[in-house]
Amino acid sequence: MKPQIFDSRGNLVRPRIQKSAFSGYGNAYRGAGYSKARSRIPGIIADSPVELNNGTRLELSRLSRFFKKNVGMVRGVSKSLVDHSIGSGIYPIPNTGDEAIDELYLAYFHKLANACDISGRLSFWELQRARVALKFFDGDCLTLLTRNNQTGLPNFQLFKSHNCDNFEIPKSETDAWIQGVKIGKFNRPIAYRLRGKNGKFFTVPARSIIHNMMIEEPDQVRGVSALAHAIEDLSDILDTLDLEKLAVKDNARISRVITNESGEDEDMGNFPTQESTEAASGFDPDESIALEKVFGGEIPRLKIGEKLESFASARPSPAFTGFIDWIGRSVTSGCGFPYEFAWNPKGLTGPAMRFVISKVVHSTRDWQANEVKDSRPFYTYAIADGIERKEIPDHPNKFEAEWVAGVEELTIDQTRADKSDMEKIKARLLTYKRYYAKRGLYWKKELREAAAEEKFLAENGLSASTTEPTLNNQNK
Repeated sequence: MKPQIFDSRGNLVRPRIQKSAFSGYGNAYRGAGYSKARSRIPGIIADSPVELNNGTRLELSRLSRFFKKNVGMVRGVSKSLVDHSIGSGIYPIPNTGDEAIDELYLAYFHKLANACDISGRLSFWELQRARVALKFFDGDCLTLLTRNNQTGLPNFQLFKSHNCDNFEIPKSETDAWIQGVKIGKFNRPIAYRLRGKNGKFFTVPARSIIHNMMIEEPDQVRGVSALAHAIEDLSDILDTLDLEKLAVKDNARISRVITNESGEDEDMGNFPTQESTEAASGFDPDESIALEKVFGGEIPRLKIGEKLESFASARPSPAFTGFIDWIGRSVTSGCGFPYEFAWNPKGLTGPAMRFVISKVVHSTRDWQANEVKDSRPFYTYAIADGIERKEIPDHPNKFEAEWVAGVEELTIDQTRADKSDMEKIKARLLTYKRYYAKRGLYWKKELREAAAEEKFLAENGLSASTTEPTLNNQNK
């Protein structure tokens, strides 16, 4: 008789044959099989709007906003993302092929961009930073192209994700609407349903609105928070930290411990009780006492068999800190930022830090490219409006522009980076146009000013390295 094997519940273990829908010989991929030694993993195979339904999307946004307000690690990742992908802004440099028109276009756009929010709060560059943060936490947002009622100039209005939904949609049209987006043929958005600041709902055609989101799936209709993968981990971090901090505080209240042989509370004999002492002194037990007034520095007596031991807390334990580090890595790495960059660079060597920085650069470039795509519609809207108003001339290449992010190169040695930029400019590997554009400046204007300064220094007998006048020009 063959030996029988039982599981932990006393049930006879029988061999289990994994059957496939296409074959009776089991699964070729072990991952598709089922084992009682592992928990079942929930999940479905469906289109993105089904996976990311309205309730799921709103719940992820709600939790992401909560962690934004309460977890420093999350706020730090978000700020680093905005700082290193957008910086002071992503600037369009007109590239029509006519330098004179390029300068006119640039000046006109900057005049509008500095005050183009319908509410008067945001410039175009601040809009870019706000959109990246909203795409990170909420998954998406919407930018409505509109006009200022007083000036008639192009403006924008930013809507957060929860203000786009199936608000008061007629039942006859509900099949065409998905979470505030009306879908036409080939999954193309044709209209959006929004909630205004006054609480009223209105429909906007897709051509008048920019849906800002990082697309992860080809059939995606609404965006998903970048923290979606980290919700459970962040919740575990908060729960664990709260419990551990409470335990540390409890341990901190205990300085010494009296132990006896029996381990039980012994008869106090003729010693006065706490109650009798308090009653005789008129002490009110409900009255709070400052910590420095509590008599706790001495032990008045020890009975036979009692020992006085100092109490040492072992919390938080090394295992706890390692657990928090692991969860932190899960949170930050999923957002495209290595843990060492976002939270703790301790122990990194120079080459390792350069590798971490390269990962951050690649991640931020994706967000840059996405924001450039979202920024183009307002630029073309502004230029077309200026041409229509006869404030700037028309040109066949009027919408051509090069976009440069106002972000300094991410490096661990800024001096070396500055020197490298100068060497690249001399070797014609870096143009003045891109160098100044990263700083939000127009290269021709800066070079003209530099030439004017050199001319002034030469005419007044000053050198570029000093502002002290020569003897011949002291009386001027």
